[in-house]
Amino acid sequence: MKFITAAWPVMPANLAGDDTPALWRYLACATGWVTLCHLPLLWVHASQVLAKPHYQFMILLPAAAGLLLWQRVRDKPWTDPEPGRPAVAWSLGLLAVMVSLLAVWRWSPWVGWVGYLLNLLAVIYWMGGGKLLRLLGPAWVVLWLALPLPFELDENLIIRLRQVATAWTSDWLHLMGILHAVDGNVIRLPQKSFFVADACTGIHSFFVLMAAGFFLGLVRQRTVLQLIALVVCGLCLVMIENLVRVAGVAVVYNRFGWDWSEGLPHQILGLVLFVFSLGLLLSADQLVAFLIPDFSFIRHWIRRPFGRRAKIRRPASVEKKPRTAVSLASPVFGRFMLGILVVIGGIGLIRFPWSAAASATAASVGLGGARHELPEFGADLLPETMFGFQRAGFRFEQRSVAYPLSDRSQVWEYNSDEQRLGLSLDYT
Repeated sequence: MKFITAAWPVMPANLAGDDTPALWRYLACATGWVTLCHLPLLWVHASQVLAKPHYQFMILLPAAAGLLLWQRVRDKPWTDPEPGRPAVAWSLGLLAVMVSLLAVWRWSPWVGWVGYLLNLLAVIYWMGGGKLLRLLGPAWVVLWLALPLPFELDENLIIRLRQVATAWTSDWLHLMGILHAVDGNVIRLPQKSFFVADACTGIHSFFVLMAAGFFLGLVRQRTVLQLIALVVCGLCLVMIENLVRVAGVAVVYNRFGWDWSEGLPHQILGLVLFVFSLGLLLSADQLVAFLIPDFSFIRHWIRRPFGRRAKIRRPASVEKKPRTAVSLASPVFGRFMLGILVVIGGIGLIRFPWSAAASATAASVGLGGARHELPEFGADLLPETMFGFQRAGFRFEQRSVAYPLSDRSQVWEYNSDEQRLGLSLDYT
């Protein structure tokens, strides 16, 4: 316990105001302690997020946050530090602590990531106030991109984008005079059928391009309006990219007989279109900056008529009083955060799923609920003939946790003279 107390950055009551390197060391130590105490929840959260292909860009977020931090510190060094207001620091600390305790008690990695970011916010404000918060704000905001959309909104978006991609591809094929039929999310040509899978909806590219546009706007220090416009441009580029990808596969197969729907050709096509979309995103950033001004000149123009209070110059004979020391942080707040974070880390270690089977279950369930398994019923569960359809087969499918509808499916296939019927039982 003595080692923990010594390592925790309980900043002294008085520290030289110009000792900025010492403040950075205290801040780095505090950030490390917050990360260490949230490590069990962060580990499970990362395993869940990385299991979904459209969130695998999370691996690059620490590097992106570090790059933004380096850029901000280089352009605007942290000088003349001042502590945050005690009331605000305590409010942020209590809110962060309550969220983190709820996360470890209910074992919700999603809420745990929110609590972790709020704890970082409380520590940053405690040590440097609003000035340090404005300096580190962009790097802190980037870390929020690792938080998946709640209430399965991302999975609903997958389904919606797949429907839009199928409809737009069908319209384009009609304009090109290519004979085809649409059956759900399947585009049927006379020679072959193409299923518009999740990879073709652009959901993998959408989140990556959204994060890239957001990061690009922060690096270029764009305004909020410019940032929103850049993200919207990224969404439009994704829709165009997916239309070209899906329709291009069908056109190439219909005209030349080349199958680009799977294998290495499909991967190369997707990579080329994605790189092209990134180039268009860089161009869209310049267009947004040209069309939407930052309005900083308006604020300067409004201030000029009213003038500013004239500065009182000191006589040359009067020397400026030296600044010996300044109160930078409350040791009481530091000890409070130390105790609570140790409790959060202890509960997280107790509730952490140590076995591989428990980790897989936690990764698939997400909030700690039990996972239910169903046996394979077999083809004889349904009658051999019904409503003029003849049973043609039965199959069992097992998918990854990233599939939007279900992890497992049992499918019965029926055929008639003119139609085919599929009955699917989907479950997790």
